Amino acid sequence: MKVGVIGSGTVGQALAKAFFAEGHQVMMGTRSPGKEEVAAFKNDNPAIAIDTPDKAASFGDVLVLAVPGIAALGSIKQAGVDNFANKILIDVTNPLAAEAPVNGVPKQFTTPDESLMESIQTLLPTTKVVKALNSVGAFLMYKPNFQGGKGTIFIAGNDQDAKATVSEILESFGWDAEDVGKAEAARAIEPLGQLYVARGMLNNDWAVSFKLVRL
Repeated sequence: MKVGVIGSGTVGQALAKAFFAEGHQVMMGTRSPGKEEVAAFKNDNPAIAIDTPDKAASFGDVLVLAVPGIAALGSIKQAGVDNFANKILIDVTNPLAAEAPVNGVPKQFTTPDESLMESIQTLLPTTKVVKALNSVGAFLMYKPNFQGGKGTIFIAGNDQDAKATVSEILESFGWDAEDVGKAEAARAIEPLGQLYVARGMLNNDWAVSFKLVRL
């Protein structure tokens, strides 16, 4: 596949490398091509293209939104709404507010009745948005080796075929995918990112994942 990754931070870089490692063509879109960390990434990964967000969004058949949640809608607009039309968009964002955490618990700017993913889907009505990978650190996103076996990535979205594709991607990345419903289910998934951060800050331990277990 051709994969366009919107965002060049630690999450964007980790996922760009993961998709490339699985044999896909990858372009990472950034607003700051001159940043030292972006230049270092290009030096270490010369086969991964780096361009502007609009070029990355236009390039990809599958797109990944890997920016801070507070910048998600603005980043989509900057990348060009039309460039997302009828494509799969993997939404990795979390609606974490810019305010300081309270006793280590980050604040969210969404309400219990609407997720950030739903706002993204509203902005991109023809795009097949799938929430995924928002509840684990960037360094664990590709083939982590957990003591208890594969971790679980919960996904949500309105398009079943898109979720099937994302599930296959997650499995190739070393995860079990668990579909929990349509876009509204992201209201339950996004707080898992908040929980992951709260636990990590309390214990200074980030090398963990959520796992669904059955009887």
